[in-house]
Amino acid sequence: MARVQGLERLKANIARIKADARAAMGSAAEASAHELANAIRANAPRDTGKLAESVKVEQMTSGKGARGLVAAAGMAWTVAAGDRNAPYARWVEFGTAAQGARPSRQNRNYKRTAVMTRAYAAHAATPAQPFFWPTYRLLRRRLKARIARATTKAVFMQRSVD
Repeated sequence: MARVQGLERLKANIARIKADARAAMGSAAEASAHELANAIRANAPRDTGKLAESVKVEQMTSGKGARGLVAAAGMAWTVAAGDRNAPYARWVEFGTAAQGARPSRQNRNYKRTAVMTRAYAAHAATPAQPFFWPTYRLLRRRLKARIARATTKAVFMQRSVD
């Protein structure tokens, strides 16, 4: 059986390339997530400034509740708007529908009518002020390209193991 010369060296190079590419992809994904968050903060409507302050970047631990996901090589970063200080981010992004006034509902089974539900006043529609998803769609291609460039650079700028 003929033995291939340099096979162990080739395997070592490939293993090192994989590790370096994974590290480069992870750091590029993190940089992309921070760039996306900064762009979303810049495009957020400014009334009190709380909405822009609520845009956060976090490393993802599970796949639930992902908004503005930037992922590469098993490392995922989420960019989310809205927290305790600005729980209304979704309503600003998508707007609200108009609601007519609703009287309280009463229990008709008894002679004394007790209020069972609350009455609501009319609510005018709030127009949508999209700031999150248009920014994400605008930057998505650029962020993916950054990760691809980092991977290519990590693979092709690799020195061989001696």
